Amino acid sequence: MEKWKKHYYLGIFSIFIGIISFVLLFVVFLILNPTYKHDYILRSFTMILPLIIGVIEIRDAFKYKKGSLVNEVGP
Repeated sequence: MEKWKKHYYLGIFSIFIGIISFVLLFVVFLILNPTYKHDYILRSFTMILPLIIGVIEIRDAFKYKKGSLVNEVGP
């Protein structure tokens, strides 16, 4: 598998994990237990960190893809 595809799939997976953690931590837990008090900073960290990693990985994937296309077409 090409290097850019690995980064792209890892980025998609990380974003998926970030969205799932958002749904679990903010929606499901608050519906099941409205008095559930937890540190919102910790919740946000578990949601934002995979999203940031995913965006960085997808950016790197497109950078690697662009670099591989230049190497294939170049002299």
